Amino acid sequence: MLSPAWLDELKARITLSSLVMRTVKLQRAGREWKACCPFHSEKSPSFYVND
Repeated sequence: MLSPAWLDELKARITLSSLVMRTVKLQRAGREWKACCPFHSEKSPSFYVND
């Protein structure tokens, strides 16, 4: 299991959206990011990332 201190350090260094952007094409949607789900094919975005 990862220690809480290690997770806090990781969160301080990188945002979740920048990590996900490495493999998924995200689009800004207000304060969130959205994309088509990377786990199955779909036509409209249903995958959301909140930093």
